[in-house]
Amino acid sequence: MTLRVSVLGAGSFGTTIGHLSAGNTPTMLWCRREETADEVNKAHTNDRYLKGYALNPDLRATASIEEAVSGADVVVMGVPSHGF
Repeated sequence: MTLRVSVLGAGSFGTTIGHLSAGNTPTMLWCRREETADEVNKAHTNDRYLKGYALNPDLRATASIEEAVSGADVVVMGVPSHGF
């Protein structure tokens, strides 16, 4: 059985977790900003938080929290505690 993972938060921690997870299973990264999601999907980078680091091309991103969690088997919280 393949687990589908969603990571909420596209900062340095959430992006790193999403990158590592995408190497093993379908992974969706929720980004607060649409332009961040577009960058992850098109350029496979997140230069705001991980400048110069190439992300796993299988990592997908969205700015829609509904889309991010609707098909997830596992949800990982990757936002800072003050962001809750």
